[in-house]
Amino acid sequence: MNQNHVRKNSFNENEITELENSKYWRKKLKQNDFHAFAIELLGMPVGLIRLDRGVISIAIYKRFKNKNIDFESLSAINLDGCIAQIKPSNRMSQKLFKKLGFKETRRVFEWDGQNV
Repeated sequence: MNQNHVRKNSFNENEITELENSKYWRKKLKQNDFHAFAIELLGMPVGLIRLDRGVISIAIYKRFKNKNIDFESLSAINLDGCIAQIKPSNRMSQKLFKKLGFKETRRVFEWDGQNV
């Protein structure tokens, strides 16, 4: 959850405490429109897919990136009607979702809190 590459590609780049993470999961697991799928390879956890109110996201441990695990895992899920919110700087995820048949429909710009 706090690996550099995960935080860098998340919309919230701040480090997450164990307490925050615990509260997040307790809240999310009560929602009917939230699903989480563990990704395993030979019985070892390698990532996580989240589907939250139609928004799909995926995180793969760094040492398992570039092994097509993300594509294979997402291909096993019905993605009809899903959207993926991807930061403009996250080229790897953009490429992945385009390969899955997603099309870019808009770009969202958010203020990052930094003054110019």
